[in-house]
Amino acid sequence: MHSFRRRPIDINKKLPVVRSTKELNWEEDFGTNKDGTAVAQSMEAFVDEDTIEAKDGGDKTKTTVKEIPVPLASETARIAGQEKWVRGESYYTHKTMPSPDEEVEYFLDPEAWVALRDLNNGAFKEAPIAEEAFELVLDQLDKDAARTEQLPALAVAQMHLGARAKLSAEAVKAAYDHWLMRRTRDRKPLIMRLRPPPDAEDPDPWVAFRPREPVGGRKKRLNNQKSLQLMQTLRAEFERLVQLTELIRQREELKREYISVVVTTTEVAHRTLLARLSRAQAAAAHAGGGIA
Repeated sequence: MHSFRRRPIDINKKLPVVRSTKELNWEEDFGTNKDGTAVAQSMEAFVDEDTIEAKDGGDKTKTTVKEIPVPLASETARIAGQEKWVRGESYYTHKTMPSPDEEVEYFLDPEAWVALRDLNNGAFKEAPIAEEAFELVLDQLDKDAARTEQLPALAVAQMHLGARAKLSAEAVKAAYDHWLMRRTRDRKPLIMRLRPPPDAEDPDPWVAFRPREPVGGRKKRLNNQKSLQLMQTLRAEFERLVQLTELIRQREELKREYISVVVTTTEVAHRTLLARLSRAQAAAAHAGGGIA
């Protein structure tokens, strides 16, 4: 095992690229081994695998360095019948995507599926309504209402959606009635994308996708009509709490006075009974003494 003494290294000096120990500069001081021999002498005795020894025709042996092989690329024959490659006009083939208004975003939910099943088992048993057509009608009605901010008319829906969904006027009317019933009842679109985001001030813990307050952060109060109503409600609740507390205090005072009166009455009654008992005992003792 060799050991090298510590010495400063010149970081600006370029390291030589060598392929054999024969190319090293032995004049440089590499340090000494544990046995005192120079490291350079030990390295000179080392036989490198990249060096070969050959005789140059005489008795002298010449040490040469092996040549580093350089890889060469060989041509590959083309496959017979292969056409010559031609660069196209564009790297990517662009496909026109349908607009959000043309693409159907609504899918039948359980309530709509039950309504469609009842329609196909009832009035439209002979010509059932397809699920895709039912979804298309509800989807377009929802988008038209969101675009115009008012409920679309039945006649307009029958004229435009009847031919597109390949449905009769009665089938479009049945889908329109179902959609109108749900929009009037729920007061929100059937398509999730068209629904407005929930109010950040909504205290309902079951409302999803509303911003949460950071832990330890201060809540930002809004100076609007809703905040005023919340503060007024909070004040009314505190006033009611004060009234209830006052009523409880009056009740406890009445209970204390009642107990005081009961105790006093009991003591007076006991004194009266004790006085009667003492007089009866005295009369009995006097009568007994007279008889004796």
